[in-house]
Amino acid sequence: MNAARNLVKKLEGEIVECAFVVELPDLKGREKIKGENIFSIVKFEGE
Repeated sequence: MNAARNLVKKLEGEIVECAFVVELPDLKGREKIKGENIFSIVKFEGE
């Protein structure tokens, strides 16, 4: 998602929201795309 976000910004596009079907909090993805609105349907916590 971070790579896609960077590409959109490079092409001067507007990011409205980052949407995910499944979010994996253990991978700390939210921290990598700080400053964006983030929506996820399901959060799957690790073991």
